[in-house]
Amino acid sequence: MSKGLSFAEYEEMQMLSEYASRGWKLEKFAFMGYKLKKAEPEKLQYALDYRINPDEEYFSYFNEAGWTNVCSIGNIIHIFSAPEGTKKFILIMILK
Repeated sequence: MSKGLSFAEYEEMQMLSEYASRGWKLEKFAFMGYKLKKAEPEKLQYALDYRINPDEEYFSYFNEAGWTNVCSIGNIIHIFSAPEGTKKFILIMILK
């Protein structure tokens, strides 16, 4: 169950990392929480980004920096994962 991304973003991403280290990886968003799937334990870090109607270029920037899009909700909220130790990636796009 989620505490709410608006209120506890850091704690939520930490919780998902802890689950991944125990063999439960994020699959997708679920009502008031997340759906996890059983997998090999892995040291992952998770990051959250908000982008309305992102295009392929948006996701490719994350991918090139070592981050994989795990799931999105409402084409606005996006969660990415990367192996522990991957540098945090901040994407700043200037709108013209």
